[in-house]
Amino acid sequence: GRKAGLIVFVLDFLKGAVSVLFAMFIGSGAGLPATPFVLILGGIMAIVGHSCSIFLSFKGGKGVATGLGVITMLMPQAAVCAFILWLIIVLITHYVSLASMIAAVSVPLQAYYWDKSWEYVIFGILAAAFVVYRHKANIFRLMNGSESKIHF
Repeated sequence: GRKAGLIVFVLDFLKGAVSVLFAMFIGSGAGLPATPFVLILGGIMAIVGHSCSIFLSFKGGKGVATGLGVITMLMPQAAVCAFILWLIIVLITHYVSLASMIAAVSVPLQAYYWDKSWEYVIFGILAAAFVVYRHKANIFRLMNGSESKIHF
């Protein structure tokens, strides 16, 4: 339902955001500067850990909400734009999976547009590829017209 979905979204989002903060504090505590690489590594660990959990036999979510939390900490402008794009696509098509993939693919383009360093662009490419790969079953359902739609 909506309430449970919102709770799961918030917790997954926080998982991504807090992991970047954690990388920042661990790095600074170890005398490492909060370089893009350190922050991105914290984000990657959250997304992969969420999607391939050792506690769930290496299964898990698709990484979208956790990735949004990571992107929010790394590139707030890109996160806002990706969320707005996601919302527009959901409102038009009613396909959450399609909106999630398109929003994810927009992230490396936005990293480039917002003049972020090459580490952020590469991270965006890898994260987008990961999210699209995790949606492979949804892609097949979209292609054959059997993907579930969200109704408001």
